[in-house]
Amino acid sequence: MIETKLDGKTKDIVSENISKMKNLFPEVFQEDTIDFDKLKQLLNGGGGKV
Repeated sequence: MIETKLDGKTKDIVSENISKMKNLFPEVFQEDTIDFDKLKQLLNGGGGKV
């Protein structure tokens, strides 16, 4: 049986996900904020209306 020890700390999932997004889409970040319009354009293939 595997024993798991808990340290009472919660993982910072949001920060981890933001870090992953910065690695995948560095061009959508400006001063640690996300430009959601740029992100939408990238996810829609880069052009046209969103």
